[in-house]
Amino acid sequence: MTQKSYQEIWDNCLLIIKDNVTHQNFKTWFKPIKPISIEGHILTIQVPSQFFYEWLENNYITLLKKTIKRENKIIKVFS
Repeated sequence: MTQKSYQEIWDNCLLIIKDNVTHQNFKTWFKPIKPISIEGHILTIQVPSQFFYEWLENNYITLLKKTIKRENKIIKVFS
């Protein structure tokens, strides 16, 4: 079994997220997120600003955690 790249993992997460939020919320809050790396069991993503981070934390952290875990069960999810 080959290991997925961080880009593949994030792209698959986006497909799931897209089905669970409105088009506008997806475009506004999820499309700008960039996967940066996967080291060990940690997927690192980059958001545009501290405000963006806080908004996601307050509104979509559960969806993000569940989606990332669903896509790759070995990844640890931190907030």
